Amino acid sequence: MASISLTPLGRATSRTALPRPSSAASSLAPPSPSPTPSSILRTPSPAGAFLSRSPSSSGRRTPPPSLLKTSPVGKDNVVVCVRVRPTFDHEREQRLKEAWIFDEINSKVSMEDDVAEKARRSGGVSGVTEFQYDIVQTGSDNKELYELSAQNVVWAAMEGINGTVFAYGQTASGKTYSMMGIDDQPGIIPQAIDDVFSYIREQSEDREYLLRVSYMEIYNETIRDLLNPSQEDLRIHEDRKRGVYVSPLKEEIVTSPKQCMKVIQRGETSRSYGTTEYNERSSRSHTVFQMVIESRNKNSGVIIGDQKQPGIPLPGKVRGSVTISQLNLIDLAGSEKATTNLDRRKEGAFINKSLLTLGNVISRLTDDAKSNSMHIPYRDSKLTRILQSSLSGNARVSVIATIRQTTAALEETSNTLKFAERIKKVSVRAKQNQVLDEKALIQKYKLEIADLRNKLLETNDMLEKERAMQDLGMQRSLRMQYEEQLHESQLVRTALKERIDHLTKLILSSNTVTPKAILDWNAPYETGVT
Repeated sequence: MASISLTPLGRATSRTALPRPSSAASSLAPPSPSPTPSSILRTPSPAGAFLSRSPSSSGRRTPPPSLLKTSPVGKDNVVVCVRVRPTFDHEREQRLKEAWIFDEINSKVSMEDDVAEKARRSGGVSGVTEFQYDIVQTGSDNKELYELSAQNVVWAAMEGINGTVFAYGQTASGKTYSMMGIDDQPGIIPQAIDDVFSYIREQSEDREYLLRVSYMEIYNETIRDLLNPSQEDLRIHEDRKRGVYVSPLKEEIVTSPKQCMKVIQRGETSRSYGTTEYNERSSRSHTVFQMVIESRNKNSGVIIGDQKQPGIPLPGKVRGSVTISQLNLIDLAGSEKATTNLDRRKEGAFINKSLLTLGNVISRLTDDAKSNSMHIPYRDSKLTRILQSSLSGNARVSVIATIRQTTAALEETSNTLKFAERIKKVSVRAKQNQVLDEKALIQKYKLEIADLRNKLLETNDMLEKERAMQDLGMQRSLRMQYEEQLHESQLVRTALKERIDHLTKLILSSNTVTPKAILDWNAPYETGVT
């Protein structure tokens, strides 16, 4: 039965229970836990405004059909969720009028009639004042936001389909709150991380995974590696197999949610923030958190010729394909008006330029669906270049368009809604990515493990021979020589075992991602980003 709840705007909405996906992947998808992240996710006043007006919700709505679809191949449109930031206290004190009507049931946003008429007369806003989207969400429930707009993108990534989720909107409209969240309202990024490990834990023991992450920002049209801030001259490259990628970019292999969040924590200390008119700690850059997910059938084995070695394999080739996908979770800087602060003005100019280019790319993509011949200006900004693979079709894409609802932000909100309407028309045809060669890191590690085990066998044989020689009556000088060789062999054997153990722990499966690894998420961090 549907339940009725009041949003912070005082408008009644109907919410129904969120069903599990009905596709084949539903049997693979784990339930989404409710993690409580650490103080790393602490954000300033906009997040507080979200949290302080969180509505009580007794139900869940259904994700749009394009997100429920989990088949490897299919044509979809970009999924768009419009998220409304609750009114700030100071906005209510100023008695700023709410300019928009939000229909969560039918996913519609429309401008109040009197506001629209006044805006037309003054020339402040032109064009359409009513919009239709996949999802419209008021309130501050990040769990619902994740389940409605992002969870199936993450699940698809676990099946080898590229995925991108990004937040777009004006400064102080709730982008970072939506993507990162706060302690008791974790955002899309921490929930996605937790879901990835939950997903692995729910799989059969025959599937194994390797996860590697990177964290970068685009600041004043310069790409910066947040995990290796001293690295300079990061460039964008394009490869037929890899698509568009940044290099040299530090990647770290992760084996637990806690480790993954510590990577983000470290990156956050290098991120560019500044004070603006609307936000005392505003992100001055676009940030991109990437997770590369490799998986393979554990029973593929390592082979020589046609013979499989199931026990301790000899070095050779890895049989079977590997699925590889990239999950991009992006927090865009907000569009801004001119300011008197020189640093903020320079940053704002770069931010607005990249967002304008993104808008132009989206417009060309929707026009290109008709003409099929128009040039798409991906290279006009670093942001659109990095997003090229996703926007050109080979990814599931979900966009969180964050808006402010008062008349003070009428023009910016209208522009965000128009952008969201355009990008909703972009078609994507995501497919499962499989490689048959041995360039996948998980394949290289499996080969190295096989080679190391073979060397370990040889070392064991050598140790046995040296011990046998010691047992024989021999001269003192020869015995000392063999004892030295025996000691060296034992050191080599120890080093081989340590390397094998290390590589084996990097490769995850359902029986290695233990409940403790999931619970690591809730452990408090020693330090946090304020």
